[in-house]
Amino acid sequence: SGSGKTTLARMICRLVQPDGGRLRLMGEDALAVPLRRFAHHPLRVAVQLALQDAQGALPPRWTARRAIGDPLRLLRPALGEAEREERLREAARLAGLPEVLLDRPSHTLSGGERARVGLARALAPEPAVLVLDEPTSALDATLRAELLERLDALRRQRALALLFISHDLSAVARLCDRALVMDAGRVVEAGPVVRLLSHPQADCTRALVAAMPVLAA
Repeated sequence: SGSGKTTLARMICRLVQPDGGRLRLMGEDALAVPLRRFAHHPLRVAVQLALQDAQGALPPRWTARRAIGDPLRLLRPALGEAEREERLREAARLAGLPEVLLDRPSHTLSGGERARVGLARALAPEPAVLVLDEPTSALDATLRAELLERLDALRRQRALALLFISHDLSAVARLCDRALVMDAGRVVEAGPVVRLLSHPQADCTRALVAAMPVLAA
C-alpha cells in the first residue's frame, strides 16, 4: 500500500500528469498530447480504466445501462443508437452481467454486480489496453475466481492487453505474464511472473512471496 501503483495507473490513463518521462501507447508517445486535448484524442479510447471502488465509481441513481452506455456516447459518438445498444449488450455479456440487470440502478446491485458493471463500462469502447486497479479486492473467493477466469478469457480471445494491479500474487500468477514490483514510488524488480515468484531478488518481492497463503494438501 502506498507504493504508487494507482498513481502510475492514473498516469497511464492520462488522469494525472507525470513530471517527466515517456508513455508509449500504440506506438505513440501519449505524453506528447497535451492533457487538455487528450480527452478527444484517439488514444483516449485505446486505454480504459476499471476502478477498485466499483460503488464509488458509479453514480448511484444511474442504471447499469446508462453507466455502460455513457463512455460509448462520449468516446464513440459516430455509433448509431442501434449499434450503441448492441455494443452495450455485448460488453455486459463479456463482463458476465445478466441482461435483466441493465435497467437496475447501481445502488440496488450487489458488490459483484457493480464490479461487472464497471468492467462492462471499461470494455464497451473496445479498448486495446484495460487497466484494472485491485479488481478482486472486494470480492469473495467464488466471485474472484469467476472474474479472473473471465479476464483470462478476454485477453486470450480479444487480444486485449491487461495492466492488472493487485496485492494478490496468486491472482497475478494466474493472469499475468510479466510483473513490476513497486515500493515507495519506484519499481524495485521487474520480469516474468514465474521468475519473480520462484526466484525473487528484491527484499520487497521476497516479503510479498513469503506472505502468499499456502494451501494444505
